[in-house]
Amino acid sequence: MIGTGSTAVPASRWLAEAAEHLTVFQRSPNFSVPARNRPIDSRLSRISARAVPEVRAELLASVGGQPTSWRSAGPLSDYSEAAANETALAAWQTGGHGISYLFADQETNDTTNEAVSEFVRSKIRSIVKDPAVAENLCAPMIMASACGRLCLDNNYYATYNRRRSPSSTSARHPIERITPTGIITGDGRHHDIDLIVFAIGFESLHRRASPSPTIRNEKGERPDRPLEARPEDYAPASPPPASPTSFPLRSGRAVAARQLLPAQRI
Repeated sequence: MIGTGSTAVPASRWLAEAAEHLTVFQRSPNFSVPARNRPIDSRLSRISARAVPEVRAELLASVGGQPTSWRSAGPLSDYSEAAANETALAAWQTGGHGISYLFADQETNDTTNEAVSEFVRSKIRSIVKDPAVAENLCAPMIMASACGRLCLDNNYYATYNRRRSPSSTSARHPIERITPTGIITGDGRHHDIDLIVFAIGFESLHRRASPSPTIRNEKGERPDRPLEARPEDYAPASPPPASPTSFPLRSGRAVAARQLLPAQRI
């Protein structure tokens, strides 16, 4: 698996169960928090169906159409250490993206961001039994909500404790080349590989800035070829299967571009 983003994180769990061994190649670690998926509450669905105008108004008044009870009224400095930890723990146990919005200055204050990041790192260290693997999975910071996607998972980190647990590489030993039988990393190691999954992210955001990777399937087709004639402003577009090789979908470019911070524009 090449990648540790929102495609690779949920897929890794299932691939690890099916494969004899899974190796995760990561440029840099990416935080993931529990999704806490559960069966739909039929009672809540009925209540929501009877209150469509109210629910719609709440969505329109929220940031990104995602109302959450975890948006704080104050910065981290307003909280005692115990209260801050209790707030973070409650968001972790609830699941979802609430961990991104714990404190008002989380996206503008490095100290606050580091405090939240260290809370998530402590959770990773408590789940992953191998200390070296755990540190390899700890990201440097919680991404600001518009700068990157915080992944959601179901037992992703626990996957690394399986008997046939995945191994993880780091940026210290990047991929140097792909061979007919595997992948060679910067430390000179040859990883024997039967199947490579390119979970390499949302290509649409960087398409204008850099050429597409020279990835081809057995028919010589590029991953983006089936999407060239598809709508770009209304996402997602879903191509018909071109071959047994799975190609990533491309998000709507115009929609995605409007979600970028000015600092991210190229």
